[in-house]
Amino acid sequence: MADASTPVSPKRKKLLFADVASDFEKALLASVLPDITSGRAGFVAVGIDMAAQEDNWGVSVITIDEGLSRGSLRLLLPHRFDLDGYKKKHPVKPSGAFIAQLVSGLIEHRIPAAVAVDVPFGWPQEHSSFLEAWSAVPVQGVAISPPSRSCFEYRLCDRAMMRLLKQEGRAAAVLAVGADKIASAAFQWAIQRVGLPGFGQVDVGHDPPVGGEVVYFETYPSALVRLNYPSFAGYKTLKETKEGGKAAHDQPAERQARHDLLDAIRGEYCIDTTHCVSALEAACATSASDAFDGFLSAITAWDYLKWRTRQAGTVRMSSPTELLGPRTAAAEKARIEKEGWFLVRLPISTVGLHDDVGEQEPQNDGRARVESTRGEG
Repeated sequence: MADASTPVSPKRKKLLFADVASDFEKALLASVLPDITSGRAGFVAVGIDMAAQEDNWGVSVITIDEGLSRGSLRLLLPHRFDLDGYKKKHPVKPSGAFIAQLVSGLIEHRIPAAVAVDVPFGWPQEHSSFLEAWSAVPVQGVAISPPSRSCFEYRLCDRAMMRLLKQEGRAAAVLAVGADKIASAAFQWAIQRVGLPGFGQVDVGHDPPVGGEVVYFETYPSALVRLNYPSFAGYKTLKETKEGGKAAHDQPAERQARHDLLDAIRGEYCIDTTHCVSALEAACATSASDAFDGFLSAITAWDYLKWRTRQAGTVRMSSPTELLGPRTAAAEKARIEKEGWFLVRLPISTVGLHDDVGEQEPQNDGRARVESTRGEG
């Protein structure tokens, strides 16, 4: 016990920044969710930009009226928030737990929601079957007939989208989940989806899921932009340089690309962005695309809701039937459910690929053929 001569430590008048930032982050969803679920929204569109590292994720939430004609941007992460009493801003990035709590809140309030995720939901069927058959040490008397490289690297939906982009005169900017590092993001999604509420409802573009408030589907913002806003296909090329020890953008025109894309989107969607003005501005200005791709994914979730509900006749989506034709889509249903299929809005003028077009790459049964050579000759 201290006596009267023991100096008394002065009380801390101001909490540490880290403590305040932590409390703010915990309270963010609690403050935003009631606004999202207040009853004024008929639907909710959620966009998630996935990456191999959680620090690079993005999430966006748009509330939409019953007629699916007017929306309001309610949340856009990552973003740096002001904290009362501090000059330093606190960066908030969406975590797996944050997203799960968000979806749980939507389910609890029984608000129909579409969750568009920018990540492959699966791998090429030929890829997995070839790896299963492969052996680093050759097995005597066994020969493996590999699939084509295209089928090994790209899913059926990837190949169909590349053909469509080529047909439309666009660059075929589709990543090969069987070859590129995008596979690491797909693996991260495979881990995270186990803990997501209502994940049993996944739409790959065939018959819509039945029951449940939340539906998940795969999307690809770059394809959305290349097909519908081709003048702004370079929206992800923002670069930063170091000048005087501070980050600065190379050219104002690079920042302008996303602003112009936003203007084009606002010209087609009646969307109120006043709740997230600073976050949207930051998403346009930074070299990272996680927040902006999350926003584009939420826009696609809005398209999806129109397509699957009362405005189906006004929106075309890149469903298997649209890109493959009804016969091929039906024949490949099992493969599509295994590999996944991304959905984006198609221009009304786009001519779909029909059954008689077929694959540019030869098809096989989805398995690497293992043949015995014993006893030959």
